[in-house]
Amino acid sequence: MTRSICSPLLLAMLLLFLIPESVGVAEKLVVTNYWCGDSKDSKPKDTIGKDEPRICQIGERVTAKVKNLEAWMKAAPKKHTLDNLVLALDGIPLVGSYPLPTEHGLRFELVRKQKNEKNMAAWKMVSARTVPLKPEKMTISIALEGTAERYGLRDIEIRVASENRLWTVGIVYLVLLLAFLWLVANNGLLRDVGPKPPEGKKPFSLGATQMAFWFFIVFGGFLYVWLVAGDLAVLTPGVLGLIGISAATGLVATSVATAKKPAVPAELSKLEQEKIGLDTQLNELEVHIGVTPTPANLESLKVEQAQKKKRLAVIEATITELTTVPASAGFFQDILSTGGEVSLPRFQMMAWTLVLGIVFLHSVFTTLNMPEFDAVLLGLMGLSSGTYVGFKFPSTTGK
Repeated sequence: MTRSICSPLLLAMLLLFLIPESVGVAEKLVVTNYWCGDSKDSKPKDTIGKDEPRICQIGERVTAKVKNLEAWMKAAPKKHTLDNLVLALDGIPLVGSYPLPTEHGLRFELVRKQKNEKNMAAWKMVSARTVPLKPEKMTISIALEGTAERYGLRDIEIRVASENRLWTVGIVYLVLLLAFLWLVANNGLLRDVGPKPPEGKKPFSLGATQMAFWFFIVFGGFLYVWLVAGDLAVLTPGVLGLIGISAATGLVATSVATAKKPAVPAELSKLEQEKIGLDTQLNELEVHIGVTPTPANLESLKVEQAQKKKRLAVIEATITELTTVPASAGFFQDILSTGGEVSLPRFQMMAWTLVLGIVFLHSVFTTLNMPEFDAVLLGLMGLSSGTYVGFKFPSTTGK
């Protein structure tokens, strides 16, 4: 009796241990190998993960040789489908990169889906870990979308930017920068509007310098994100607002400097006429004072003469100020000073520009996104620029 009861119990325990194991094997998708090649490859080549990881590049195809695919799909027909399988890099699923079954296995494309926000976000997370000039070592696997399941982990080296495109864009940007620097050095691209001084060159303009600074930073950041992450929709309203503030600052500063010029000829003409009249009057006074016998009103004539000489000196100094064209005292001296002395509004404007530039570059290189500057920060930048422009109004030689 006891023996007959023990036998079924032992059989049940044996089945209890064997059934889950067999089910687990059937449900486990086994990836035996990967291949990487471009879209022209008819057959997979260059096995990934044998001796050294193969360098794969964005735009190529990754083919995974799998086992138990049919059994894996039958084990959970609603969950285990090809539409739920995606390629994963460093554990990050590339949402939208669903496979196409081929005679060699499952073929995935290392392509960014521009219209798929989740796919672009995943690629940015992956690409932010890379350096454009060298391949980055990662772990490749197949992920069951929406779960933590990963199949077939292997090492891979991936280059997120095409070498040809990277060098082409880099050379174009460098040529543009060198052309800009040549124009600055030889054509006064960043210098004040107005006549050239008799000696030296016109001073540098802080407003124009800020415009150039933001142009090259934003343009370079845009190209970098496009090369590494493939994202064209990267400009944010905050960045556009910042560019608008710098452009408006340069425009208003130039307008203020230009608006001063029409008043100068009229003022000079008036002062010149007054100077001619004073010269004539002083000559007549000199004659009256030197006559013999000495005139009775000699003291009053001398007082009048002293007053007219004092007025003449003021007129001559004003004419010299209006007709003197300031020359450059050096880049930093020009953009930071007004009338030869460092100006706080200029220093403040330059400081905020540099700080926000550093924040911008840090965001681009670490997250592959341009920062979203909020309204308060943009308002602070606008206030700083407005103060700089406001201080240009009373100056006749402002830069």
